[in-house]
Amino acid sequence: MLRPRFHDVLTLALCAGILCPPGGAFAFPHHAARGSSRAGFRAGAHAGARHGYRQGFHHGAHRGYHAGRHAGYHHGWHGGVHFGFWGSWWHPIGFLVTTLAVTAIVVSAADKKEYHYDQGVYYVPASGGYKVVPAPLGATVPQLPANSVGVLVSGREYFYYGGAFYLADSGKYTVVKAPPGAVVSSLPDGTDTVVVAGNTYFKYADTYYQAESQGGGVVYGVVAKPA
Repeated sequence: MLRPRFHDVLTLALCAGILCPPGGAFAFPHHAARGSSRAGFRAGAHAGARHGYRQGFHHGAHRGYHAGRHAGYHHGWHGGVHFGFWGSWWHPIGFLVTTLAVTAIVVSAADKKEYHYDQGVYYVPASGGYKVVPAPLGATVPQLPANSVGVLVSGREYFYYGGAFYLADSGKYTVVKAPPGAVVSSLPDGTDTVVVAGNTYFKYADTYYQAESQGGGVVYGVVAKPA
């Protein structure tokens, strides 16, 4: 019977210590971090994503998601109308959100009612949250979204965003009636097509438009309500 030499026994013991360290976890050198890295990634990704989503949801991130469906999805030609992209925060009239963004403010209008305003969109309390309504006449807001556009009508500059017209007043902006003769390049999602006496109109809120040719493209001019 052969007896193992002391050198061989020591070598086996050292190998066992390297391959099977205390605690019973089996690992190879330079690969020990692989398991913990995956575990950390999974925990961080799930916990971070859930936390961020939930927090963002309650503070208005859901608005960006829904706005992307309404504004971004319909950007371009649809049903003969060119819908503009108003931003990821924009919603059409009647849209319901469960909560408002922390940036929303309260404004009053000519009808003496209060509205919640956030980045060009107006809301009123409704069952289950807040409903988008047309821009109320007389409402004055401190600023408009960056993608609002200037519109000249009879030498006077108006500002147009999401179907609403504004006049600048001491660094603020007040909602006014759409001025007849104003021409815009796109209309909001939710615009209705109305045919009266064989003529086609596009109606958003209480404003009527007719399509016109300009520079090889189509624009929309504000017109009086058809009789």
